[in-house]
Amino acid sequence: MRTRTTLASVIFAALSLAAAATLTGCVFTDPPVTTCSTAAVPGIAVIVGNRANSPAPAIPTAELDSRLDGLIRLSRSSKVDGQAVVGVDVIRLDGEPAITCVVKLDVNTNNHEADVDAENRFRSDIANRVHEVQAQKPEADVLGALSLAAKSIGNGGTIFLIDSGLQTVNPLNFAATKLIGQEPDQILDLLRPIAPLPDLTGRTVVFAGIGYTAPPQERLHEGQQQLLVRLWQALAEQAGAKVVVLPQPNTDPAATGLPKVTPVAVPDPGNVSFACNSQTVLRNDGKVGFVPNRTDFLDEVSARNALGELVRFLASNPDARVVLTGNIAHYGTDFSLATRRAAAVKDLLVQLGAPAGRITAVGDGWGPYPSKTAGPDPVSDQQNRRVVVEVKCG
Repeated sequence: MRTRTTLASVIFAALSLAAAATLTGCVFTDPPVTTCSTAAVPGIAVIVGNRANSPAPAIPTAELDSRLDGLIRLSRSSKVDGQAVVGVDVIRLDGEPAITCVVKLDVNTNNHEADVDAENRFRSDIANRVHEVQAQKPEADVLGALSLAAKSIGNGGTIFLIDSGLQTVNPLNFAATKLIGQEPDQILDLLRPIAPLPDLTGRTVVFAGIGYTAPPQERLHEGQQQLLVRLWQALAEQAGAKVVVLPQPNTDPAATGLPKVTPVAVPDPGNVSFACNSQTVLRNDGKVGFVPNRTDFLDEVSARNALGELVRFLASNPDARVVLTGNIAHYGTDFSLATRRAAAVKDLLVQLGAPAGRITAVGDGWGPYPSKTAGPDPVSDQQNRRVVVEVKCG
């Protein structure tokens, strides 16, 4: 009797064969057993962003294996005329996403050993088909790939999206607009009037690799990366999906010889330094940024490192006093958020050893750009989300 083969072991074997082929100049690949079609079936969709500017995809094998286990169990109770009607839709993410292969679970017997063989072939074919996907068209349409996947797998299915998440076509074109570092709610408010969200009702979306880029695309800073993750999470949730975000760093290079993808400009979050009788702006897309609409830091380690400089400055300048002034974007009327964010910065400074009596935290409502009373504006409001550190000496 054959035992179950995990997708992880299959992918490892496939990669080992590819490495051997590189060394010898020959290609040693076992062709997939099942027929590759593009007629979608219910089950799982794997969106593969093997494209320029995004790292070579790292397949989340443990999570995918777990979902495949459930799909195989489903297949045993969903046969039509003795044949399973579930499978995995492999989708190419580029400027024009497309289904590149549908791997169906070919089970047409009640013989247990034969069924196990078929299930192992199924896993092997998925590994092969995922591994061979490459971009064919310029640019990257993440929304389009999600929409295609949602339609292909139907209600109850699972979508794996393996990509940096930097879309470069309309209606969510990061390359042509200043969206990096913007809060997710604001981006979604801009998106809804011009394009409907994909219908993800009843689906589960698993994100892997969001925010990790490859040259020539400039690396995102930590705060910007976290905001991008939260954007895709919020978008999928508002579209009706359950969401799983896998903490899966990926710093591999992109594959070579692929169609062009326009690089996205990445704003400099700014260096944080302090001096007597000066002001330092802690930008929300920089090292001391906050989770949208909350007082939690996007990356507390980054915030601690940056604010540690101020703690050391205060220790070296015993006559220095600090005023922290919070501002928020020109959205809504929760002006207390400005005060609470300034207070969060003070709390962290005190945790790091700064004297609480020398630090004052206040809120000043909407930020000053282009004026205190101007309406919402995507460009200006990115500057309005901030905490200003004013240092006074003497």
